[in-house]
Amino acid sequence: MDKNNFRVLAAGFIVITAGCNLAQKSTQVADCENHNFSARATQIEYPDVQLACHSQGLSTLPPRSLDDAPPEVYRELTLDEAIQVALRNSQVMKDLGGSVLNAADTTSSIYDPAIRESDPLFGTEAALSAFDAQFTSGIFWAQNDRAVNNITLGGGTRDINQDLGNFTSELSKTTATGTRFAVRNLTQYDQSNQPGNRFTSGWDTQWEAEARHPLLQGSGVTFNRIAGPNAQPGFNFSNGVMIARINTDISLADFETGVRDFVSRVEDSYWDLYLAYQTLEANIVARDNALKTWQSITAQKGLPGGTAEREARARVQYYAFQDLVHDALNGNPRSGQTVGVYRGERQLRLLMGLPANDGEMIRPADTPTQAKIVFDWYEALDEAMVRRVELRRQKWKIKRSEMELIAARNFRLPRLDAVAQYRMRGFGDQLTGGGPPNSSAFQDLGSGDHQEWQVGFELNVPVGFRQAWAGIRQAELQVNRDRAILREQELIVSHGLGDAVSEVSRAHASVRTNYNRLDAANHRVAAAQEVLKVDRVSVDDVLEAQQEVARAQTRFYEALIQYSIALKNVQLQKGTLLSMRGIRLSEGGWPNKAYGDAKELRNRLRIKANDYRFDSPGVISRGPYAQQAAISGGSHMSTSVSPTENSAASNSSEHPVTQQASLFTVDLQDAVTMIDGSTAR
Repeated sequence: MDKNNFRVLAAGFIVITAGCNLAQKSTQVADCENHNFSARATQIEYPDVQLACHSQGLSTLPPRSLDDAPPEVYRELTLDEAIQVALRNSQVMKDLGGSVLNAADTTSSIYDPAIRESDPLFGTEAALSAFDAQFTSGIFWAQNDRAVNNITLGGGTRDINQDLGNFTSELSKTTATGTRFAVRNLTQYDQSNQPGNRFTSGWDTQWEAEARHPLLQGSGVTFNRIAGPNAQPGFNFSNGVMIARINTDISLADFETGVRDFVSRVEDSYWDLYLAYQTLEANIVARDNALKTWQSITAQKGLPGGTAEREARARVQYYAFQDLVHDALNGNPRSGQTVGVYRGERQLRLLMGLPANDGEMIRPADTPTQAKIVFDWYEALDEAMVRRVELRRQKWKIKRSEMELIAARNFRLPRLDAVAQYRMRGFGDQLTGGGPPNSSAFQDLGSGDHQEWQVGFELNVPVGFRQAWAGIRQAELQVNRDRAILREQELIVSHGLGDAVSEVSRAHASVRTNYNRLDAANHRVAAAQEVLKVDRVSVDDVLEAQQEVARAQTRFYEALIQYSIALKNVQLQKGTLLSMRGIRLSEGGWPNKAYGDAKELRNRLRIKANDYRFDSPGVISRGPYAQQAAISGGSHMSTSVSPTENSAASNSSEHPVTQQASLFTVDLQDAVTMIDGSTAR
C-alpha cells in the first residue's frame, strides 16, 4: 500500500471516529431534554374536537326527587307514540346497560350499513373499482457518462456520453369476463456521442394495443363478480362485487337486529313505567289506610286492651308503607325490584332520546290486555323460521360461502391466457414536424410503414394444484360449518319460541290467580274492619289484611305486565315485532345504471355443467323481504307463511314471502315508521 492510499484511509478513519464522538455528544444533549419530552408525551390531554354538544343533554332541567313538589303537567303517552319518538330521535340503538358509553364500538347505529357499504377496501364500490379504467404515465430523464472496454458495444466509442429520456403512458381496463384491454405509448429520446448513430439525437415512438383473455382459470362473469380479477387461491374473495353486496346485506341484518332489540327495550321500559305508577298507587292506598287505622286507634286512648301497643303497631305499618311509597315514587337503584316512577320515566326518556326532565311528566296511556291470547304453534313456528333476522343473516352467510366455493373451484383449472398485440412504430430526428423520411417520429408513425403484431398463448400450470385443492377444501368446510350453524340456530329458535309461548300461558294464569287473590284480600280487609268495630283488640288482623291487599295489588299488576311482555316476546321470537308495531326498514334506491347492469348481467349468465369457468351460484336473493304483516282484529293468533319461488332472473313483482296474520284486539296506529338504512344499492 503506497503512502497516498494510506493517508486517504487514515483520514477516513478520523472522520468516522469524529462522527461517532459527535453522535455521542448529541445523545448526551438529547438526554438532558428527554425529561421535557417524556412529560409532554405521557400526559393525558383533552381532544380538540369542534362538535356541538347534544342539545337534549344540555337542555334538561334538574332531575325530579322526593324534595320536589308533585308534577303538575302530565303527558299521556301511548306505546306506539313512545316507539315512534324513540326511533325518530335515535341515531344510535341505546340500551340501559351503558354500552353506548362503555362499549361504543359495538353499538349499533343507523350509519353502520352505510359504513359497511362505503368501505374503501371491501365495500361494493371498492369491488367495482377493480373494473375501472386505469391510466398510468411516467417520464424520466437520465444522463449517462460511462466508459466501456469494448468499442463495438460502445457503438464506436469507448467513452459514452448520453442523454436519455423515456415517456410512457397506458390506459387499461379489465372487464367482467376477465379480459384485459390496454392501449399504451412508449416514446424514447436518445442523444449520444456514438459515431454509429444515424442522428446525433433521435426519437423512437410506438403505439401498442393489447388484449389478454383468460380461457380457463379466471374466466367468466361469475368468477370475476364473486372473486374479483387477479384473485389468488385461498383469498377470502371479499373484493368481489357479489361478495361485497352480501356483506352489506349481512350488515343490514345486523342493523335490523339492533332496531328490533331497541324497540323491545322501549316497550319493556314503557310497561315498567306503567307498573311503577300502579305500584305507587297501591302503596299510597295502603299507606292512607294504615293512617286511618292509626288515627282510629289513637282516638281510642284510655280504653282497655293495650291501646298504646296497638297504636304503635299501626304507626309502624304507616311508616313502613310511607317508605315503600318513597321507593315507588323515586325508585331504589339498590333494589333490583323497585324501578320507581321518577327513575322509570328517566329510563324511558333516555331510550326515547328526550332530556331527563323537560317540565312534563310522562304517564303511560295504554293499559295492558287481560284477554287470553292463543297462538297456533305450527304456524308460529313456520313464521319464525322465515322471519327471524338471525336465520336470514346466517342464510346470507351460507350463500356467501357457496359462492366462495364456486370461485375456489375455478383455481383447479390451469391458467391459459390468449394474448394479442398490435404495434405501430415511428422513428425520426425530431418528435414532430414534417420533411423527408425520418424527419420526425410522428410523421414516420403516421405513414404506417412500421407495423408489428403478435398472437399467442400463455400457460401456467402448478403441478399438483396443491394450493387450489387446499382452497377448495377450506371452502367446502366453511359451507358445511355455516349450514351446521343454521341447523343449530333453527333448533334454538324453536326452543326460544316454545319458551315464549309457554310463558304466555303461565303469565295469563298468574293474572287470573292474582286477580282472585286481590279480590279475596279486599274481602278480607272489609271483614277485618267489621270485626274491629266489634272487637277493638283485633287490630292485627286489619293491619295484616291491609298489607296483603298492597302485596296482592302489586303482584296483580306485575303479573299483568309480565303477560304483556310475554306477548311481546312471542312476536320477538317469531321475528314479527317490527311489523306488528308498524316499523319498516328501507334502503335508498339504486342508480339507474345499476339496474341496467343487473339486467345485462342476467342476460349474459350461462350455466354449463362440470365447467369451473361457468359455475353459477344459482338464485342469490329471492327479492325484497316482506317486513309488514297484515293485522286484523280477533282473539286468536293465526299466521300463514308460504315462501314463493322467485329467481334472480325473473321479472315477477310478487314478494317472495306472503303473510296474513290475525291478531288479538290491539289498537295499533296505521302510521308506518320509516328507518333509513342509508345505503346505496
